[in-house]
Amino acid sequence: MIDTINMILIRKYDSTPLMNSAGEYVDHWLKDRRNYEKLQTECDKIWNHSIENPTYNTERLSHRAFDIVVDIVLKGTYYTTLAAGKNWIAKKQPGTFLNIVTTYAWTGSGYVVPSACSKAGVLALTRSLVVEWAKYSIRSNAIAPGPFPTEGAWSRLLPGDLVKKFDPAQRIPLKRVGEHQDWRTWRHT
Repeated sequence: MIDTINMILIRKYDSTPLMNSAGEYVDHWLKDRRNYEKLQTECDKIWNHSIENPTYNTERLSHRAFDIVVDIVLKGTYYTTLAAGKNWIAKKQPGTFLNIVTTYAWTGSGYVVPSACSKAGVLALTRSLVVEWAKYSIRSNAIAPGPFPTEGAWSRLLPGDLVKKFDPAQRIPLKRVGEHQDWRTWRHT
């Protein structure tokens, strides 16, 4: 099973909210960032968040499955960052990136090897651009919010009684896992 979310939130210069077809205010979402030539980055803030998690034993993944994850998570983030950064530098405009990584970007994790490799790459990109682009007033940040349980991923990563035995909430200072409301709160800060 592959759970896919490939998104980027872009805040416009004037912070005017955008409205979707249902009349709800939303930020701009780019769904597919794998084509560098089609990226348009007229903005001042970018929230990079991509998830492509085939939760399988690594030996069962094809090289193509691994490539898909890297293309979406790492390359998608890199392409968006490069396009926006070049634009901001050319215009002498400050900007901000917020890249969402995972806690296993530092440690690795079983059954999500392509994602772990990709998110570690996003973390390295973030750290590198902090140094390289600071002189242009471009900020690059990353957060690793921890686990956000979903039925599909949770049941595959922690099947049966494992979820009770290795309760992730017990390893988190707040003693709780992420809630989807948390994403909405972060997105609007």
